[in-house]
Amino acid sequence: MRPRYVRSLGSSLAVPAGCPEIFPGMVEQQRLLKTEIYYYCAIASGTTRTFTDQDRLLEYDSSPILDPDQVSYINLYINGMLQPPIVYEVKRGVLLVKTSDIPQAGVIIMLQFVKIVMPAT
Repeated sequence: MRPRYVRSLGSSLAVPAGCPEIFPGMVEQQRLLKTEIYYYCAIASGTTRTFTDQDRLLEYDSSPILDPDQVSYINLYINGMLQPPIVYEVKRGVLLVKTSDIPQAGVIIMLQFVKIVMPAT
């Protein structure tokens, strides 16, 4: 099936088959999905690859480590670099970095949790 083309702001955009045609200004606001974003922040000690809720930085309003089954997706940043999902494991309250090397002391560990939710009607 060929993609349909929609005229928007003078340029042609391909809309994949089966996807709704959603463009700014063309959809009712209450139909848009909402996101909730939470962050877990910790500082590596240099001696462990396991981080728990007790390690979180409260001064950064850090959330606990959420249950992966309760969020849409998770991103891990170590020292500001996005990590591929194969190098870490998340369980409620626990982050395990599975690389052969341990994060160096003082390095920032940040888990980003994104929940995509239907807005209340």
